[in-house]
Amino acid sequence: MIDGTKDYVVSYRDETGTIVHSENANGEIREMQTQILKLRQALQIEMEKVEDLRELLDQTRKLVLEQDRKILTGRV
Repeated sequence: MIDGTKDYVVSYRDETGTIVHSENANGEIREMQTQILKLRQALQIEMEKVEDLRELLDQTRKLVLEQDRKILTGRV
């Protein structure tokens, strides 16, 4: 690590485990980190949508139950 930055390196090994080649992987790692961040944000948005739908379904169930009770008691 130089000046507080990280350098990522990919190492290629042969069958015996000896490193035969290595190269800088900073670009790939940054791209992967960006993709992960975008996926997390998209997941958060979808989770919020699901929660909103659950609340809507719960409210709908309550309204239907209330209407059924009114019908059963003849207060329509």
